[in-house]
Amino acid sequence: MKINTHPTTPPLTPIPADPSALPFQSVSIDFITDLPLSNSFDSLMVIVDHDSSKGIVLCPCNKTIDALGTALLYHQNVYRRFGLPKRIISDRGPQFASHVFQTLCSRLGIKSKLSTAYHPQTDGQTERANQEIEAYLRIYCGTAPNTWAESIPDLEFSHNLQTHSVTKTSPFNIILGYNPIPIPPAIEPTNLLSLSE
Repeated sequence: MKINTHPTTPPLTPIPADPSALPFQSVSIDFITDLPLSNSFDSLMVIVDHDSSKGIVLCPCNKTIDALGTALLYHQNVYRRFGLPKRIISDRGPQFASHVFQTLCSRLGIKSKLSTAYHPQTDGQTERANQEIEAYLRIYCGTAPNTWAESIPDLEFSHNLQTHSVTKTSPFNIILGYNPIPIPPAIEPTNLLSLSE
């Protein structure tokens, strides 16, 4: 009849995916902050296609980004390709929890799902993508810490070209129906100075 001083915590329930969702209809958004300054950027906005392709869109930004800046980055980088999402999953950062962002989502008919406080594993999919991106940036920033922003297109492309463990195919294959041709790892040298850099 002792008091249980170690109560069991209820298990976290993963956010269920809609099996019929189209690419980027349900997205999760997070920020990787405190990166070395590169082209005036110190952070990276990570948008993950939560339910369909598991693809990512990466947007260099600043740690001071607000709700309107977040919406503008989304508009410039994701909306123009895939339209509005039906659902946005995010943490409780000020960009997402603000009245401005919540009102914008409500007006556009987007469901805003905020993760549980102090439980980043609520959306483990985005956290896993962040780990891969951070590993890449650590390797890249080891030799060129001030130029990471220039490598973001290659990072995004290579991530979206990899076969995902859940879908058993690449995000590109789900979205486009094929895998685009990447730049070859080795290219024959040329005498043109502008191409040899």
